[in-house]
Amino acid sequence: MKNYLLLTALLMGLLLSGCGFHTPQKPKTTINANIIAAEGHAFARLLKRVIGANPKASSTTLEIKLAPEQQETSIGSYSKGVVSGYYLVINVPVKVYRNQKLVLEIVLTNSAYLSDTGSDLSDRLQQNSRYQSLRESLVRQLLARLSNL
Repeated sequence: MKNYLLLTALLMGLLLSGCGFHTPQKPKTTINANIIAAEGHAFARLLKRVIGANPKASSTTLEIKLAPEQQETSIGSYSKGVVSGYYLVINVPVKVYRNQKLVLEIVLTNSAYLSDTGSDLSDRLQQNSRYQSLRESLVRQLLARLSNL
């Protein structure tokens, strides 16, 4: 019985490895860039953390200029005098230069709907959390565009 289980496990392992199955790994981002943004720019902090930007590197190939991000919160649903949800929109204007030549100019935009919880503090914390996840999505969008440059 033990041999049968061992043989089955070995066969399953060979089949999975033969078809290209592997455990997911976090991809290494190899973008050599200098990020220029205002102090305290949340999107810039996240982008620097993801790509590991080094502003002192002498061989930077890209220069990424970030304008201040714009956050908009608007009422999503309203009934009987009570707000029951919000639309959150975040915009980040981005300019990418290579050798002082503009190669990409884009306004990254993402939005989400957020249900009202009834508590002002809870709503604010939920909004901050949702804005952070929207920023993370925008970073992935930007990295996809930069990988094609």
